[in-house]
Amino acid sequence: MAYSADTFVADEQPTTAKWNKLWSNDASFNDGTGIADNAILARHLSDAIVGLTELAQITRTRNIGFSKSAMNDGSTISGIPLSGFNLPVDWVSGTSIVIKCTSRNTVGSGVVKRNLDSYRFRDAAALVAIDSATNVNRTVASTNVVYSTLTTIAAGSIAAGDGFAIILSRVGADGTDTNTGIEDCDLAWVEYTGRA
Repeated sequence: MAYSADTFVADEQPTTAKWNKLWSNDASFNDGTGIADNAILARHLSDAIVGLTELAQITRTRNIGFSKSAMNDGSTISGIPLSGFNLPVDWVSGTSIVIKCTSRNTVGSGVVKRNLDSYRFRDAAALVAIDSATNVNRTVASTNVVYSTLTTIAAGSIAAGDGFAIILSRVGADGTDTNTGIEDCDLAWVEYTGRA
């Protein structure tokens, strides 16, 4: 029902028809039919509507697991932990993502020679290498648990809906690998800017 204007005079006792019209007008505001097209402008809503760009942005984390965690010493390439994840839906476009992990070793000293390979995949597009045998060596501390940043994927390489594959391998036979123990990657996670 549409809004219908009416007039009243001083000291008038409204008729039943006028009361019914007043009620109909009230009902038309309730169901929206009494609001004229283009009567509500964007400037009326600027403080009321919050779009994605107005939402707070915070650093979020998302765990990603490795399919194999143990990386032995003494072979050319050993124990290749593989993990994959899709870009979180609340990721803020135009921001980078950081992949981190925790690792420990059965021997608490020396250096572990590690290589990182990472790939981006998306629908109807070729696989794109982001990291290729990138050196992510780590020095094993006596405390034996280390938090490492594996890679930062730049904002320009990312689009909504992307997926990523991460391959972390140990090159135990390399001369720079001086740790004689087994390397375990216990946890990997992604840090990214998300919507609150």
